[in-house]
Amino acid sequence: MNLTRGSRVLVTALDWGLGHATRTSAVVETLKKRGCQVTLAGSGRSLELLRHDHPELRSVALPSFSPWLSRGKRQWAAIGVQTPAFLLGIWRERRMTAKLVDELRPDLIISDNRYGVRDRRCASVIITHQLRPRVSRHCPSWVEGVVTWALCKMIGRFDGCLIPDERIGGLSGELSSGGPEWLKAHAIGVLSRLRDIAEERESEVEWLGIVSGPEPQRDMFEKELIGRLGRERGRRVVICGRGAGHDSVATTESGVEVIGHANGPRLKGLILAARNIVCRSGYSTIMDLVALGRRAELVATPGQAEQEYLAESLKGRDGWK
Repeated sequence: MNLTRGSRVLVTALDWGLGHATRTSAVVETLKKRGCQVTLAGSGRSLELLRHDHPELRSVALPSFSPWLSRGKRQWAAIGVQTPAFLLGIWRERRMTAKLVDELRPDLIISDNRYGVRDRRCASVIITHQLRPRVSRHCPSWVEGVVTWALCKMIGRFDGCLIPDERIGGLSGELSSGGPEWLKAHAIGVLSRLRDIAEERESEVEWLGIVSGPEPQRDMFEKELIGRLGRERGRRVVICGRGAGHDSVATTESGVEVIGHANGPRLKGLILAARNIVCRSGYSTIMDLVALGRRAELVATPGQAEQEYLAESLKGRDGWK
């Protein structure tokens, strides 16, 4: 649909790490510039970040299913066990969304990876780069086929699918390519809230570690990075990705600066000041780095097939490690 000044838009993002919220924040900024009346919906750290970035906007609670990860490499098994809860979460989202539509009367719903946040009474689009998701290299191929079919069926119930990429199959590779035409998928460019904000100037950083993702893997990666950078020299900083409201700063015995949460301007400043960057191969983190013209050493979450695929496909390409 063509959005005009005053169009009412309900925007929500999945609360699984902060990546969905950070890229959604860039969409919200565009909507604001077009004069749309935006309402934020969500829960947890995801909604906290959106509220922090856009404090003037109305926000409402819309709880989402928050999956957990295994401490080991068998993430496909952990996710598989949660499938019933995932489907129940979608059903609950549909009911809660219907009530919000009754109250807010939006012209458009934009949902980042929340398959139940749609309503027949208004246009609804979904943001996702996963039309052909990776499950696990240890799973039979037919399992991946079933998951792809099920996700495409859910995506197809929306009025459109927005792929955050320079082109379909660009950064996201096979994850976004080869989907059926009836999904009405369109590439909308690389999304990053860091692109157009002014950075906080930082002195040179020799090593920057960026932590992201859901627990318990977020906490495990934080400890791994602090230990690793503690053996390096120069200024070393680890951003822990704990969410807005966790802005504490500490210095370890080995001299590593540990920042609980960095707002957009500070995060941008640290990324631009860093000579070496180590981070997860989460898709939103990759988009932030691309938007700023930076590259990094990508470390996939163990057993998380999508991140393993992205790290492998980008390795050695345009300076990625």
